[in-house]
Amino acid sequence: MQDVSKRAMSPLAAMAAMGTMFGNFPGAEHLPFFKETQAGFRLLGRLTKTYDKPRFNIGAANVNGEAVAVTELAVEVLPFCKLLHFRKEMKNPGPKLLIVAPLSGHHATLLRSTVESMLESHDVYITDWLDAREIPVSAGEFDLSSYTSYVQRFIRTLGEGVHVLGVCQPCVPALAAVSLMEQNKEKVVPKTLTLISGPVDVRMHPTAVNKFASEHDIDYFRNKLIERVPSGYLGAGRKVYPGFMQLAGFVLMNKDKHTQAYKDFFKAVQYGDEGAAAKHESFYDEYNAVLDMPAEYYLETIEKVFLTSAMAEGKLELCGELVRPESITRTALMTIEGDKDDICGIGQTHSTQTLCSALPDSMRGSLTVEGAGHFGSFSGKKFNATALPAITEFIRSHS
Repeated sequence: MQDVSKRAMSPLAAMAAMGTMFGNFPGAEHLPFFKETQAGFRLLGRLTKTYDKPRFNIGAANVNGEAVAVTELAVEVLPFCKLLHFRKEMKNPGPKLLIVAPLSGHHATLLRSTVESMLESHDVYITDWLDAREIPVSAGEFDLSSYTSYVQRFIRTLGEGVHVLGVCQPCVPALAAVSLMEQNKEKVVPKTLTLISGPVDVRMHPTAVNKFASEHDIDYFRNKLIERVPSGYLGAGRKVYPGFMQLAGFVLMNKDKHTQAYKDFFKAVQYGDEGAAAKHESFYDEYNAVLDMPAEYYLETIEKVFLTSAMAEGKLELCGELVRPESITRTALMTIEGDKDDICGIGQTHSTQTLCSALPDSMRGSLTVEGAGHFGSFSGKKFNATALPAITEFIRSHS
């Protein structure tokens, strides 16, 4: 379906490119309605563009007001994920921090701002999940247990003294990974686990996302939303939940906001406000770049996280074991939410504090970021002003 859509839009994309090119001819600016026409072609180009995976492009970190060079390295490469390290060229890079990025349609680069903020005080690593349409069927399946195992493997790779930060979707598998490591009495477990705006208990203040899921059974998702990767890709034949469907769902949730954003972009181009136009392009280059998810992972997440609340019910089984968060005794826990979050409702992440019943108060922390929506709870001004210093202090105090 996605390929069909691309082919159908290609004539419009070509027209937009030709129209924009025409605007560069000498004297064209004197034609009637030139500014409006060029703004229209540029907008059409944005709407018909194919958005490739963005790069992090983090070449330096701000450490105590000074720029420190950063080199991006792939520490470990697995079939479905790369573990990336943003190595700071300094002797004391700070505590090791594993950021577990969501596998929910967008690329890990959506957390670029979060990575840049955390680099000031931490030695940052991140899970860079790969696009399932580019993973051969021979690599096997990837489900929620696989995700959890990957998180555990990366924790072991980073070793003693590592801290874990899960953002949104991975809050459940990150919590499960640490729980299972504690249950199995592994020698090394994370010093801290920070969970931000994740669906640990979707029964708490359900949002439109939660209500949509609860109104359908698993067969609806299996029969209506799963496709096979077409020929021409490395993953041809693999069953996936296409990223463009996830993006469409996000856009429809806030269609008025996105419509207004494109109207504002048109006006910015029309009146020559390149700063505002570039800001729009930068955001939507990231937002519109999506990846396909393995079908088995997507369906198991829908069923166990959104339909049955298995973690909150104490019935979540992953990696062949019942997950018991009450087993966590060595990893300090912090939970963060935004009070204006329309994707992950209030209490859904803080509920983790109740599940991890064995932890003393001295190993707990919680924060609700006032005025923050979903993205504002882990990036941007509100995050940097409120959540970032709280996380930094929590990690410092438990290092």
